[in-house]
Amino acid sequence: MHNPLLDPLIGRLYRETSRIALDHYRRWALEQLQEVVAFDGALWSSGHISTMRFHTNTLLGVPPALAEELLTLRAINPLTDRLQASPGEPIDMAEVVDDERFYRSEIYLRCFKPKGIERILSSLHLDERSGLTTLLTLYRFSRQNPFSLADKQVQRRMLFHLLNAASHNCLLHLDRHQPANPGSVTALCDRHGIYHEVQQDFLDCMEQCFPGKAASRLPFEIDRGEVELAQQGYCLQREPIGELFCIDVWPRGPLDGLTLRERQVVDAICRGQTFKASARELGLSPSTISNHLYRIYHKLGVASRHELATLMAERTS
Repeated sequence: MHNPLLDPLIGRLYRETSRIALDHYRRWALEQLQEVVAFDGALWSSGHISTMRFHTNTLLGVPPALAEELLTLRAINPLTDRLQASPGEPIDMAEVVDDERFYRSEIYLRCFKPKGIERILSSLHLDERSGLTTLLTLYRFSRQNPFSLADKQVQRRMLFHLLNAASHNCLLHLDRHQPANPGSVTALCDRHGIYHEVQQDFLDCMEQCFPGKAASRLPFEIDRGEVELAQQGYCLQREPIGELFCIDVWPRGPLDGLTLRERQVVDAICRGQTFKASARELGLSPSTISNHLYRIYHKLGVASRHELATLMAERTS
């Protein structure tokens, strides 16, 4: 049966990708989904086929601990094998095991009953190119309100658009991202280093620095990236965005050897500030600005403000 609310919702999911922040988009999208299929709680989790774990979790109306409990108890969850055997297909728990058995089962008594979950409709998606897996599960708290065939049809169609709109939201973030360095290449990854969106130039850089490593993830532990890349002559900056990280990588240059304060002094001087104006802006004395500038000249191999400004202009061009 045609749902007249579906097409307007799908259009809204894509239009709003430019307005909704990356770390809020998935929760917002789940809230929109409630307009076309009724549910009391939802779980939208992403992981990778190589780890068989959830790396990011967006939950609506259910406790945060649910995602980890599902992983711990997946061996006794009747949905596990069915989801893996039928990727992309919505699976209703009531179709896998009858109500009498389910409501006496260990998974229900240990995991679902304490959270008021009575009905479950779940889909698993696998991106064969990237290895990313996505679990979308809808929950109802009333046993007397089972999911219908129409609900399954809505979830089947919406899974595709939810994933594509969320991917578009990530791509827009990359496009708008202000890089740490004009020569930066950028990727979005989770705490396990799995790419969620990545520039081709970033992949080329990683292949050059770490030949033979898997192309689906960072070739180093995310908290050791600065050390690993420094050995290859590169710098790295990591910015957390919700459960993801925006990773900037660029070839190490002379300015990367400056301290934060020295870079602030360079910025002020190259904007034409006098020593006194720079000192007021940075909360320092003019003599301290002069001392910083002496060390900066020595580190960069320049001898005047003009040479410093020229070097900065070359860096940003």
